[in-house]
Amino acid sequence: MREDLETRRGTVTTEPDGRQRLEFRRSWPDPIDGVWSALTEPDRLVRWIGTFEGERRGGVTGTLTMTHEQEPAA
Repeated sequence: MREDLETRRGTVTTEPDGRQRLEFRRSWPDPIDGVWSALTEPDRLVRWIGTFEGERRGGVTGTLTMTHEQEPAA
């Protein structure tokens, strides 16, 4: 699947309570359990995509630094 640059940057929407939501869509040919653990386990996340600073639960603010994201091929 080839994604355009706008899709890769993510989509920002405003929730009814005024909070903003940032959504990225990606797909990988890996089993869902492997992808989920790579997103939720800090030691795997840092090796795979980057770092997350903040509390790990819904409804909180944090900072995701994507250190392994590559630009799509032209």
